[in-house]
Amino acid sequence: MKTCFKITNAATPQGTAVIDILDDIGFWGTQARDFSAQLRAAAESSSDIRVDISSLGGDVFTGLAIYNSLRNCGKPVTTRVVGVAASIASIVFLAGDTREMPANTMVMIHQPWGGISGTADELRNHADTLDKIRNNLVGIHSGRPGTDADEVNSMLDSDTWMTAETALANGIATAVTEKAVAYASASQQIAELPEHVRAVFAQAATDSTDPTDPTDPTDSTDSTDSTDSTDSTDSTDPTDPTDPTDPTDPTDPTDEPTEAERIAALTSGTEFANHVGTLALCASVEAATARLGVMREIKSLCSIVNYNDVDGLLRGCDSLQAARDTIRNARAARDTALDTDAPHQASNPAADFNSVKPSLYNT
Repeated sequence: MKTCFKITNAATPQGTAVIDILDDIGFWGTQARDFSAQLRAAAESSSDIRVDISSLGGDVFTGLAIYNSLRNCGKPVTTRVVGVAASIASIVFLAGDTREMPANTMVMIHQPWGGISGTADELRNHADTLDKIRNNLVGIHSGRPGTDADEVNSMLDSDTWMTAETALANGIATAVTEKAVAYASASQQIAELPEHVRAVFAQAATDSTDPTDPTDPTDSTDSTDSTDSTDSTDSTDPTDPTDPTDPTDPTDPTDEPTEAERIAALTSGTEFANHVGTLALCASVEAATARLGVMREIKSLCSIVNYNDVDGLLRGCDSLQAARDTIRNARAARDTALDTDAPHQASNPAADFNSVKPSLYNT
């Protein structure tokens, strides 16, 4: 079992246990079972708990289990965003009695989503389950002072991104602290965010170094008494002029990279290097950059739902929704090809593509 906490603060009698959640929640990331076991161990040997979070979200039920574990651990809990707390990670953030956000971090909340193939009744039941999960999340949010359910529902209707100041105004954060340098894991996750969100982080990083105050001008020193002029020396004979040097040949100007070369550079040395041909079809570098962001989201979706034809989706789908539709259609066709006389089993809403998972990749 991977240890995710360490005692770091010797100023208190027993110390503060710092627990890192710098990964997806559930799936291949932070698991509720491991987190709960280590939280109990940390609570026994520590005076209080601090959880540092940078996560794009994950499995809703794993996130709720972590939330409930923190709320019931019997020790004061401080949660702190060190990069981003998106989707179900924002619920984990709300588990803190004190909730800190450095000024250059962000929170995102939205409604849960899931997919299922089955009968009309099964689809309706699945939609009802999503509504129940949404109501649970609304209940957690509206439990904060000064927050009502209607306001939360409005914010959950779409991906609602909040800066630290906005989160403080909405009662999600309780304190905005000085800007902090995000962990390496957080930086990697930030690279997977939508372009317009990455721009906010980039601006925050640029602003993170406050200009230094100008130094006060020094008082002018009293002018020193002029020294007596020295006697002029006899003038020396002038030296012969040197021959002028030949002018150097001008250097040839360097060629600016072409649009195609700039697009190719986007994937150089990355896991998408073999898809440069797909990006080359884009009309501009900006369009290619946006398509590369979609590719990252599609690849993450394939990992989550265990879909094998990743390359096919990267080449053929220009949006995350198109990839979802392709996966659903492929699995529906697979189910149709099965023996139709066999008793029909409803899809398990906690498994594979049918998992109810609020995530950055779902809108």
